[in-house]
Amino acid sequence: MSRISRNSKARAVHYWASPVEARLCAGQEVALVGAGNSAGQATVYLASRVAKVWFLVRGPGLEASMSRYLIDRIAARPNVEVLTQTEVSALEGHGGVLEAIRWRQRPSGREVRQPIRHLFLFIGAEPNTEWLLQYGVALDDKGFVRTDANLGSGGRPLETSRPGVFAIGDVRSGSVKRVAAAVGEGAQVVAALHAFLADAGDKLAINAKP
Repeated sequence: MSRISRNSKARAVHYWASPVEARLCAGQEVALVGAGNSAGQATVYLASRVAKVWFLVRGPGLEASMSRYLIDRIAARPNVEVLTQTEVSALEGHGGVLEAIRWRQRPSGREVRQPIRHLFLFIGAEPNTEWLLQYGVALDDKGFVRTDANLGSGGRPLETSRPGVFAIGDVRSGSVKRVAAAVGEGAQVVAALHAFLADAGDKLAINAKP
């Protein structure tokens, strides 16, 4: 899913690399963040359609997270530049239109600015959720937050093992890892929150009776 306007000349941040995105950035330079197989596949695909792919990898390399055949295919592409230990530090633009990207290379701290109008994000496969365990929020074996559907508790939609705590989007166990799905779950959870707050209010009113 890409956040693009109705204007065919719009530039954007993308979360997928399909023929639609390829047409939008054909012949241009793009940046891609990630290190897994999905990022590698997208890099190879885009490299055949764009002028250059700046492949930004936050870790020290690709060997630990990407299949060897993809690493070799990326290395064989003359228009792909892999930058390890690199992270996006800023996005520049006006009116929702991306105009430039800044990235910082560790450990030197050197920052680079490139006039790139397309950024592809292939990140989020490892949830940062361990801290939730101390609060009684159940996680699955990969660290994603378990909710009603895979708790078997009959709780409210999208509610975790901790009453009143809800999870949506990529961090939720069993969710479709797409922006559109996260937006839909965000709208859905509003009703569940209202129901929880109403129930909590009723309990307070009962307890407050003399």
